[in-house]
Amino acid sequence: MSELNLELKRPIVICGPSGCGKSTCIRMLINRYPNSFRYCVSHTTRPRRPDEIHTRDYNFVSKEEFDEAINKDEFIEYVMFSGHYYGTSKAELKKAELEKRVCLMDVDIQGVEKLQKTNINPVCIFIRPRSFAILEKRLRSRSTESEDRILQRLAVAHQEMQYGISEGKFDAVIVNDNADKMVQEVVDVIRQFNSKSSLSILKTSSAQLYQAGKIWDFEMVTKVVAPRYIISCPMHK
Repeated sequence: MSELNLELKRPIVICGPSGCGKSTCIRMLINRYPNSFRYCVSHTTRPRRPDEIHTRDYNFVSKEEFDEAINKDEFIEYVMFSGHYYGTSKAELKKAELEKRVCLMDVDIQGVEKLQKTNINPVCIFIRPRSFAILEKRLRSRSTESEDRILQRLAVAHQEMQYGISEGKFDAVIVNDNADKMVQEVVDVIRQFNSKSSLSILKTSSAQLYQAGKIWDFEMVTKVVAPRYIISCPMHK
């Protein structure tokens, strides 16, 4: 498949509750466009799962190593979740810059809020399932965590989904009905925001954008939230 030939190389932040399809989305983007994207591998102090590989899924480090990196100001953002640290290192962002690729980042809502306050100017995309029941089914199908842990993740996921579809929080919200469709919609968002003409979107009405085919094709409500870009929130029953 051809590469995207993106002009601005703005980092792409993919966010969403556990089980929404973030990892699948990122993996498919890199497989389809290997010369356009580079995954920013986060650091974490949580234990490695049986199917995870060090430096591919996460940089698994001890709490002491993470604390040392914090003291050396090596992270652009880091958070504590369920007793474990997660962080994005400046070195990972630099690797993407040197390779002239767009950096793909998988971070939680706390991380998104911190990144939006930095000067890296990320495009923030929220992935959500069609329903909460589908999300619960996906989490339970993993069979890697206790019932208490699953219930904790579901409680957090509920809060994240409410936050994710709130006005002004993300540049785009995409429903994961189908992996291929989800990835194509993410690509459409990336193309829009990573082009030199993206700033003109604020001067264009939602009707003009829809008619011109510049907004991905599903039922939506479009809101202009200055000084950010147009946010397109899918509205599914």
